[in-house]
Amino acid sequence: MLTVFYSRLPLAAVWYVRKHGSLGCCLVDSPRRDANHERRNIVGSLWHLLESPPFPSFELLRATTMKDSNEKRWFPLESNPTLLNTYVGNLGFSTDRYSFVDVFSTDSWALDMIPRPVLALVVLFPVTDEIVERRKILHEGRLSLGHEKSCSGVWYVKQRIRNACGTIAILHALANLPSAVQTSEILPSSWLQQYLETCPASTSPDHKASILENDDTIETPHDEATNHCSNQTNRGELNDPIDMHFITFTHVNGKLYELDGRVDNGPICHGCTSKSEFLKDACGVIRELMEADKDELRFTMMALVPSSS
Repeated sequence: MLTVFYSRLPLAAVWYVRKHGSLGCCLVDSPRRDANHERRNIVGSLWHLLESPPFPSFELLRATTMKDSNEKRWFPLESNPTLLNTYVGNLGFSTDRYSFVDVFSTDSWALDMIPRPVLALVVLFPVTDEIVERRKILHEGRLSLGHEKSCSGVWYVKQRIRNACGTIAILHALANLPSAVQTSEILPSSWLQQYLETCPASTSPDHKASILENDDTIETPHDEATNHCSNQTNRGELNDPIDMHFITFTHVNGKLYELDGRVDNGPICHGCTSKSEFLKDACGVIRELMEADKDELRFTMMALVPSSS
């Protein structure tokens, strides 16, 4: 069950980095005042690339990943921090203190721009044969070390709605936040608060999925998000097949977890991490996927971080 979050700028940034090695040449004449200022410089410097970008079209990509015509379906979301922050706000997560931002590269210069602490990382990647095989090898290696036994306390839900991968990734990010952040940022009586109260971490992934699948309330904010005024792409047709997928990386109890509602093995533990090293450690896993298919440019990342004032 696949979905896609579209994001034009990160794709342009990835292409530019692949071609030139870094974005440093874009910033030579730009004062390095702070991370937000530098991000604005990158946006301005790269915007001309978006008029006729030398990478694949951003239209929905044709694939044959879904065959069950009776499966519940949603429109896919767009990979756009403005859109995502509006969407999670409508679900009941306040973005006054924490919000999503683009991560332009897995290299250290880009990671240094991101405010700390990073609470979660959501990643869009293309589902090519090479990347699927690399993920399989990575997951089998982690499972062979017994990492699946260390997932106590990790909130995880299966994906059973077509094109709901973006929403599943959001839930994985927000439901695994530290309890203090959840208490202060999830609004009382909101949809998110009620769903997480009904489906704590101890609830089975399939039962969480069943409740979500039969909850019509969330469909309204999801559908509104696919038609949001900040969208840079058309949401396409409901039956358009997708060959992209969206997952979440989070850290719980000192461990780095990859959360994907489609995998059979549940949360994948990638070993130990910390608040300060989480983003770097997660990007280490992502780099392995990128190396599996070096011709692919369709990777985007968004981090949940302290909001800028």
